[in-house]
Amino acid sequence: MHPEQLDAAAGSLTVTALRPGDVDTVAQVFRGLSPKSSRMRFHAATPRLTASALRLLAAVEPGRHEVLVASLLGRPVGLARWVRDRNDRTSAEVALEVVDTEHRHGIGAELARRIVLAARRAGVRTLTAEIHAENRVVRDWALSWGFRAPLRHTDPYVLSLDPR
Repeated sequence: MHPEQLDAAAGSLTVTALRPGDVDTVAQVFRGLSPKSSRMRFHAATPRLTASALRLLAAVEPGRHEVLVASLLGRPVGLARWVRDRNDRTSAEVALEVVDTEHRHGIGAELARRIVLAARRAGVRTLTAEIHAENRVVRDWALSWGFRAPLRHTDPYVLSLDPR
């Protein structure tokens, strides 16, 4: 794995854990996604998150669903999460979102680095990521981090966290 360097604009980046139930922070990041970014993240046109979707995304539970928040000057600009698989406690799904105005500044890479470490510390050995087939930037980035490409575009990308 090789995290990108944070650029100068991200010099005041802080990363903290999302407080359980903090739907306001989740909503604020979502509002910063363009329709295209939202479609790439949620695999469907999602003009707004419903109250139940916000509650689900903010339902942090240590050891099962953990979320990190990246903030610039106190403004939430990105989220990274891992959610443990109910049937396989050593597997989890990972997801990221960064507001459009902060793309290409290394914030997603920093969030990814930290969420992978958090999942590993919690005993997760395999991460999966659902990446939209048209999202070439994120697909290429995931491959550069060591995720295995799926055989079918409907399958997830997979990253083994076991030491080699």
